[in-house]
Amino acid sequence: MNKKQDNINKLVKKFNDKNYSEVENESDILRREDKDEPFYSNIYALSLSMQGEKDKAIIVFNENTKKFPYYVLSYFNLARIYSEKDESKKTIALFNKSIEIDPRFIDSYIYLADYYISRNLLDDAKMVSQKCIDSNPENTSGYTSYSKICLFKNNFDEAIKFSTKAIDLDSNNFYAFMIKGVAQHSLGEYQKALISYENSISLNKFFPDLYNNYGVTLSKLNRNIEAIEAFKKSISLNDKFPEAIRNLAKEYTIIDNPSVNFALNYDRFNKALLLINKSLSLKPDYIDGLRTKSLILLNLNKYDDALNIQKKLIKLDSNNAVDFCNLGVLYQNLGDIELAKDSFKKAIKSDSNYTPSFRYLSGVTSYKFDDPYINIMEEKLSSKSLDDDMQMQLFFALSKAYEDIGNFDKALNFINKANEKLELMFPYDINSLLETSSQIKKTFSSNYMNSLKESGIMNSKLIFIIGMPRSGTTLVEQILSSHSIVQGGGELDFFENCLRKNFNGKPMFEIINNFQNSSDDILSLIGDDYLKMIGNLRNKDVFITDKMPTNFKYIGIIMKIFPDAKVIHCQRDPYDTCISNYKNYFNAKSMGYTNNMDNLISYYNSYQRLIKHWEKLPYIDYLSIKYEDLISDQKSMTEQILKYCGLDWEDNCLDFYKNKRVVNTASHYQVRQKINNKSVGFWKNYESLFMNYDKDVFDIN
Repeated sequence: MNKKQDNINKLVKKFNDKNYSEVENESDILRREDKDEPFYSNIYALSLSMQGEKDKAIIVFNENTKKFPYYVLSYFNLARIYSEKDESKKTIALFNKSIEIDPRFIDSYIYLADYYISRNLLDDAKMVSQKCIDSNPENTSGYTSYSKICLFKNNFDEAIKFSTKAIDLDSNNFYAFMIKGVAQHSLGEYQKALISYENSISLNKFFPDLYNNYGVTLSKLNRNIEAIEAFKKSISLNDKFPEAIRNLAKEYTIIDNPSVNFALNYDRFNKALLLINKSLSLKPDYIDGLRTKSLILLNLNKYDDALNIQKKLIKLDSNNAVDFCNLGVLYQNLGDIELAKDSFKKAIKSDSNYTPSFRYLSGVTSYKFDDPYINIMEEKLSSKSLDDDMQMQLFFALSKAYEDIGNFDKALNFINKANEKLELMFPYDINSLLETSSQIKKTFSSNYMNSLKESGIMNSKLIFIIGMPRSGTTLVEQILSSHSIVQGGGELDFFENCLRKNFNGKPMFEIINNFQNSSDDILSLIGDDYLKMIGNLRNKDVFITDKMPTNFKYIGIIMKIFPDAKVIHCQRDPYDTCISNYKNYFNAKSMGYTNNMDNLISYYNSYQRLIKHWEKLPYIDYLSIKYEDLISDQKSMTEQILKYCGLDWEDNCLDFYKNKRVVNTASHYQVRQKINNKSVGFWKNYESLFMNYDKDVFDIN
């Protein structure tokens, strides 16, 4: 190796190691000593540019182009500086000049195409990439660039075709594998996309965009824990990557199954809020980030803040269906039904392929035969652009519409189709739930519960409302929260989370199985944690309700921890209960048993067995309220509820439908109406669903 080449290699190494100051000093000396070597002035100018001295670098590059008019790197690097300064004409002219001087220098094409892409000049970018392919047909880069442009033009089949050609030419082209994965994801080919991403990762483990894209596809396949790890890896490679940070925040909002991973589930919305605030600090008007923040705030019951963000989103993107739909959900939960309807209709007008808008509209609408939205939904059924999720949402919307107009055969057909889609999307294992319920009865025997010391926590002012979902729990909470000294807490996952927190986040089956081996102060620890969590929610020193229906599993433990707590058990006809669960959409994966009638009946019978188990224990003191009795004799049953809770009579409790508190359960619309008996015996309209079951299917004795 001659001395000149040795000098060049040393400078390149130092430049790659980011020792720009050393490169500046050494290359300046060498360019003065050897005035016939263009490289020295080129790397000298580059080192100036990397240290922020762009104007000085431009002068040197210009001098170099005059002295060495056929040295391509000077034109190329000068174009890059002008692109950073957003001087479009000079950028394009210089990149084209470098292509003219050396058509084999691939980077000129790639950078020029990327510059066109950044300015949304996709046809110009495509033309440059095609020129690169024509000039260099055996080089992988032109095909990679072309496939990238096809992505931006939503031509996903072409993107796959050209990225595959790029991979054929160079099997180590990690970027082509990534583009292929993005295109496959966009076509709904998620498993194929994962394979492409995994091939790409095997070639390059240090590219943050790759892990971010990988996480998005994992999330789509409901592999949420793996998705979270992928987003974390992306952020570890670039902690100022707002999209990856937002995706991680969003993933926390959809991890809703405590049996999967407690550490991820516990306090997830507060974790998500910290992340999304960081994402938005990096990119303030980031629309997807703002949407995610609105969702997080909704789940934290910060409705005013969420409303402000939704209104900001509509100003930023005035014709977006998702934003109008989300605004409608906020109005719906706040009880502003007409504003909610208006928002859902605007969402449909903006993009009728975003079918959650139809489902939400159906939830706040009593359809008539001539309602135009029924025809709009029917026509939408033939659309080939709806994925499984969007089809499922449309099926639920249509089922409600046909139910309203009394066509129960059609309604049931769409209910079944919707639940079949949900089962495919979110497979549910009922056996683990049934095993846990059986273990609860074994562990918390009468003898053990009698030996278990109370926590000593008093004056808790807690009211637990339990039962099956859709058994009247929201109605009872609405009645109670209409009282002047009762705050409605809603469906809180606090108790089970506090249980798991004190058992190192183990699955519930293990916790129950090992509960008898726990420390003597375990009940106090669980109780203290619960009071801290609910204390953050409680507005003042008033009674507060916890309406998580599934707390029925823990009645005995709750009453040992909070001896003065009130527990109200809501009961409803089993057929009406199961039908109401089956025909409603629940986005919580923990409610997956409602998507299959066999599972639903098994769950109901398991619930009844647990209730009967707790009833046998001598210290259990809770109030059972039958939904049908509450409907037929509202005043008497309301008096009974208030008396049990130690509350004085207030007329507001009869006028519960005027209560403006936030309601975010499936009963949000019903509890804004006066009591009526429309839903009593409603199951008979869907009697055919039970034809294959024995008449004593709900007789657990």
